[in-house]
Amino acid sequence: MITAAELAEVRVQSVYEAVERLRPQWFTVRPPRYVTDPTPVVPVAFLDNNMLGDLDQLWTIVVSDAREIRYLDPRKATMRFGMEYNSGIIQVITR
Repeated sequence: MITAAELAEVRVQSVYEAVERLRPQWFTVRPPRYVTDPTPVVPVAFLDNNMLGDLDQLWTIVVSDAREIRYLDPRKATMRFGMEYNSGIIQVITR
């Protein structure tokens, strides 16, 4: 988790930049799950409990609007939001 205190200290504009600076491992692209489906496994962006889309959507969220940022691994993401999020999610919780 990236806390409000960490966000207050980082000197960036967007949530994407904050994650890139503070938790770059969250952006790790994993190899495809199946040989027949060569699509890489990439987390999905969420704003509160709503799916935004790909990680580029994090550029549109201003850091000052975020209270915290969480990474949910594939297991936790599918348990909470459903099987379609089996690549994990980066969830921005707003103020």
